[in-house]
Amino acid sequence: MYHAFDNNVIVVEDPREVTCHEIAKFLQTNPNIPYEFQDCINYAVSKNSLVETYLGKSPVNNNSSKYRDIADRFKQGLVSDGLISIVDMNPLTLILSFC
Repeated sequence: MYHAFDNNVIVVEDPREVTCHEIAKFLQTNPNIPYEFQDCINYAVSKNSLVETYLGKSPVNNNSSKYRDIADRFKQGLVSDGLISIVDMNPLTLILSFC
């Protein structure tokens, strides 16, 4: 919390960032193994209530704009400083490699 103008201000997390973080955490626990994005996002939903509130219950609809927005973040390399690679585009498959 921040203290400004004699009031406490609560900073709300961006659910898209939280979702990306949860997926990156999952891939870090299983490096060098490819996972379909659909499986990664459903894992994130199962592990974080903010992600579930944002995307809905698992299985997440892969035609939703929210799903596509998060997938685009990975496609553009905006997550994990480029450590997460795309193995396949259809279906979107991700891998975390340290090499």
